[in-house]
Formats: sequence, C-alpha cells, structure tokens
Amino acid sequence: MIEIDRKSFYEYLKTLYPDYEAKKTIISDSFYIQNNPDIGINDYEILSGKIELDSPNIYNKLFEYIKSQKRKKEKPQAGAKSYIKALKTRANFLDYRSGRLPKYPNIEYKPRNKKITFSMIKQVFITWKNIHNGDIRKFEGIEEIHHLTGMNESTAKNYLYHLDCFYTGDKQYSTEMKPADTQYFLSQIFNDFGKEFYQNALSALKIHIDYLKNKNKNNLLLEQLYNDFSNEKKDIKKIVLSYKNINNYLNDEYYPIDNKQKNINTSTKKNGLNLSKPKIYERPYEITQRAKDIIILINDICENYNKEPIFINDSETLKLWRAIEKLCTSEEIFINFTLNLYILIYETTRKENPEYTKNNGKPYYNYHLPLKFIKNGTPSKHFMDTVGALRHKFAHKKPEYNNVPIKKIEYKDVLKEILNSKTPKSSEDFQILQFEILKRLDNALEILLNIIEKEKNPRNP
Repeated sequence: MIEIDRKSFYEYLKTLYPDYEAKKTIISDSFYIQNNPDIGINDYEILSGKIELDSPNIYNKLFEYIKSQKRKKEKPQAGAKSYIKALKTRANFLDYRSGRLPKYPNIEYKPRNKKITFSMIKQVFITWKNIHNGDIRKFEGIEEIHHLTGMNESTAKNYLYHLDCFYTGDKQYSTEMKPADTQYFLSQIFNDFGKEFYQNALSALKIHIDYLKNKNKNNLLLEQLYNDFSNEKKDIKKIVLSYKNINNYLNDEYYPIDNKQKNINTSTKKNGLNLSKPKIYERPYEITQRAKDIIILINDICENYNKEPIFINDSETLKLWRAIEKLCTSEEIFINFTLNLYILIYETTRKENPEYTKNNGKPYYNYHLPLKFIKNGTPSKHFMDTVGALRHKFAHKKPEYNNVPIKKIEYKDVLKEILNSKTPKSSEDFQILQFEILKRLDNALEILLNIIEKEKNPRNP
C-alpha cells in the first residue's frame, strides 16, 4: 500500500507553488478518485504508475461521473481536467519523494487575482470586439481573458455581458462593476463605434442605475459619471478623453470627485499624482500587476498622441512577466528574474532602425524613453543602472568579463544599498532583493507616467 503524508505533500506544494493560495484544494482533488470508487478507476493503480493519467479513459470516466452528479457549480469538462492535474501533481510528489525526476513536468498553478485591474478590463474590451466581429466564440473569449490576465472566468463572462448590454442599449445587467471600468468601456465604445452606440451604452447604464435604486443600492459615483457623459451641453469627445486622467485606474475611482465625495477617495499623493499603493507586498505579482497597468496607460497616452508605444507589449512580453513574477527562492530563479527584467526595461523600449548599422555590423536602435527619464542623477536612471549592474553580474559568466569596467554602479553597490553589503545566500536574501527591485520598478514607472502626462509629448523626437 502506497501511503501519502498530506503534511509533506503540502510542504512540497509550498516550495513549488509559493504564490498559489489553494494548495489544500490540490491535495483534496488528488484524492477525488480514491474517495469516489463509483467512478470506476482504481486509485492504487494510479499511485503505482500502472495507469497513464493522459489516457482518454481517465478523462472520460471522470467527465461522465461529474456529469451524473448534476452539480451546478462544477462543469464536467473543467472538473475532469482539474482532477487529472491534481493527480499528476501528486504523482510528481511521489517521484520527488523517491528521488526521481517528475513524470509530468511543467505543471503550473497561477495565483488568482483578487482584484480587477486595468489590464484585465482592457483585455475584456479587446476580446469582446473579437467576439463581436465573429473572430472567436464567446466561450473561447472567456478562456482567452482568463489565460492572458488571470481574471476569474465568471467575472469575464459578466463583463462581456455588460458590453453586450452597452452595445444594444436595451438590456439590463445586474452585477456591479467599478465606475472606472464603466468609464473606460463608455470611452472605448465612443472611440470605436461612434455616437449612436455610445448613446446605447448610456441607455444601458441608466437602466442599471435604476435597477440599483430599486434595490436601495445608490451609487453616487456611477450617477455622476452618467450625468457627465450624457450632458449634451458638453463636448462629448472631451468628456470621453478625460479618462486619460490616469489616476482613475490606479485608484479605482471616477475622475470628478467633488467635495461631498472626498471621503470615497482613500489614495495618497505622491509626485503630484494620486497613486494608491499597498503598504505591504506579500507576492511579486502584487507589485507587477500595478506596474503592468501603468505600462498600458503609458502606451495608451502615446497612441493618443499618434506616437509609437514606449513599451513593446506582446506575447513575448507576457513570458518576461511570468519570469519576473516568480518568487525568487534561489539564486537560479533570481538570475532568471534579473535577465528578464533587463530585457523588459532595456530591450522592449527600443526599436531597430533598418537604415543604420554600427561599424561592427550590429543593429542600430531608436530608444523610446524620454531624456528626462534617463537623465543622470535621477531616481529613474539610478534604477536602470541598478538593473544593468545586476545583468552584468549574472549574464557575463565568462572569465574575460570579470575585469570589464562598469561606468555607472556595480553589483557590490546594489548589495550595499539593499542588503548592507551582505552577499545573498538564503532564499530570504534573494526575495528581499527581488521585492526591493520591483518596488523601484514601480517608482520608476510612476516617474515616467508623470513625465509624459505633464509634457503631453510622450516620446523624444
């Protein structure tokens, strides 16, 4: 009989997936077949490796059993996949315990976002347009939003329905969303579909506000948003473009906060901008999610002024963020974090100029960051030099690079600032380095945002 110590299994999951909250769910799911013998699968044969978990027979039996239970909250397809994934994780734990390589490598559990972010609602609108144009089906769109942003699938479904209501103007939606999200959707519908559908969206918003009133759920900010956006005396385009007041999405608030509503605003002021920031970060993605939102807003301002975006934001960039968000529990993970952060800061903010090449044949690049951002003596330039010093330390492993001078700051300077000159050895040391550097990334992006918002000219000529 093969026995599994659940406590050891949990510790294994903590090491492997430190950011994932539902570790106990993985454990309970891995014993689902054992606890439900009516499924018709012998769990001992799974434990002993006699049954291949990728077998269609396993999936089909789980699917049919879940379907027969008729549970409203459990979908057979998703449930079967989830239980098989948990079984594979359990098999990997047994391999780990026995000193073997995992039979099912590359299993990932992404942390769930507890907060709806700007990057999520922007992706919702992009996906909704693709569904509207017939490029993808709705269930595929829901999966796409969840996969790209981490938004809960049921939330994605609700937001897509909200946009359907906005488009037709004659449907009622009951679930609430933040005024800032409503404002963004109204703005995008006006920009992409014109005044007629913009009026439809306002009609749907009015239906929703009336619904809330009937439920004694008055939303003053939402009503104020409706009054401003439906005021025919005002220039609609100016009202719509006011969402470029970028604080809205970082503070989850609608822009015209009057004196009576100041108690709603809980943000703190920094560098002339109202930017709410959590005081304590427990996981890397709690910082990077906000950083990603700021980058999207920076690129939006560039597009608004018919400029190329400062940052490249594509599927390859998503891979960079995954590496940056992984908790640095070892030097190897920290090195990967450093190299990917360098690419994000230095290489996604430039574009190759095909008209020129350097004397050594290497390509010539046009850099998109404003001169004020990379000016010597500024905190933003110091941050870039810090990332450069880390990259120089870990990327150049060949002996001939050991004596290459660095004109700016060196690795030892970074350690002096963050770890009091201590050489990082423990998991805690590398995590302290990671979190401090991510906080500096966040501060640097705030500075960049401040620069382009004030100048109204995001890029150098």
